[in-house]
Amino acid sequence: MRPFLFSLSTLARPPQGGAAPPTRPAGAIAGKSNVKTQLLKGSPLDGRNYKVHLDGYDQTALITGQGPSVRHEVFYFAQRTLGAVRVDDWKYTFLSQPRGWIGPVLRPNMPILTNLRMDPYERMGWPNNGFAEGSIAHGDSFKHETWRFQLVAKVIGENIPSFIAYPPMQEGAGCSTGDLKEKVEAAIAASKAQGD
Repeated sequence: MRPFLFSLSTLARPPQGGAAPPTRPAGAIAGKSNVKTQLLKGSPLDGRNYKVHLDGYDQTALITGQGPSVRHEVFYFAQRTLGAVRVDDWKYTFLSQPRGWIGPVLRPNMPILTNLRMDPYERMGWPNNGFAEGSIAHGDSFKHETWRFQLVAKVIGENIPSFIAYPPMQEGAGCSTGDLKEKVEAAIAASKAQGD
């Protein structure tokens, strides 16, 4: 069992490892039995309709100790840009931010492939600064695993319609000349519409 799943199942497991107590109907969150349906349809708030991407799986078997996790993939986004995908033990990184969110965004020419069982801290990547960072062995192991790109392409392809219908996050604020021009034009149009 993966360490992070062990922690989750330990924290979320009901007393004596049994089923969750029947204090509210199945699928109810915060006292409402139709929250999932509402979130999938979208909910109006301040005159705008919000939809939420639900990437959940029924993990009852895992939480109650009756079976393994049914989740095999995890998607990592940087705003609306797909940054990485994890499929079982393998992580495919399409962009990285080595200095954090306010640092530069690096987009490698091909995905960085990491076996998280062998390299859980993701430190064995391509060599940098001579050999002060990364590993020369990474390239050798990488050449034998490039066939795995077909697997992640299939997983991404299956989920694209869901990501379009339910964007994972709103667009980030930009400060480029184009962004500022659009915002000023929108503000002028809104002002004219109100008769100012």
